[in-house]
Amino acid sequence: MISKYFYYLRGWLTSLRYFARPALIAQRGPLAVYRRYGTISIGQRSLFWPHAKLSCEGTAQQAAHLHIGERVQIGDHAQIHCGVSLTIEDDVMISWGCSIMDRDFHPNGLGEEQRRPTRIGRSAWIACNVVILKGVNIGEEAIIGAGAVVTRDIPARAIAAGNPARVIGQRPVSA
Repeated sequence: MISKYFYYLRGWLTSLRYFARPALIAQRGPLAVYRRYGTISIGQRSLFWPHAKLSCEGTAQQAAHLHIGERVQIGDHAQIHCGVSLTIEDDVMISWGCSIMDRDFHPNGLGEEQRRPTRIGRSAWIACNVVILKGVNIGEEAIIGAGAVVTRDIPARAIAAGNPARVIGQRPVSA
């Protein structure tokens, strides 16, 4: 029981230092947070497993905004890189080893890095080692299979897998 309180205390202290407003989050181990020219906001009761990384780096001309909703779980060694706008809505589960980004990290032929907003809808499940690239919208309650590379939008309630990720099914509607 004591360890549970320790996780929340460590998470709350991290939120005081790095986030736009304090949040009651559980931090199960080291959490790397990089913030420059941007804001990070995290909803209550989110959970970060060891060695997760949050990076929010905008430019002097355009601030970056990383928003993580309530009750989001982010697995160990998952990396989230925000350069303009990255939104993870409520109740999303992200497994270990995932990389989610809204930027390229390299200049295009004209010398400028490409950045486009990325969004993961409410209650989506992201399996281990998934890569989600810039400009992608993942719909509510979608499931992304292990090792997928998501380069295009995935509709709500879809099941997607592969490299590049393709829709392979639909979640049944629950009564």
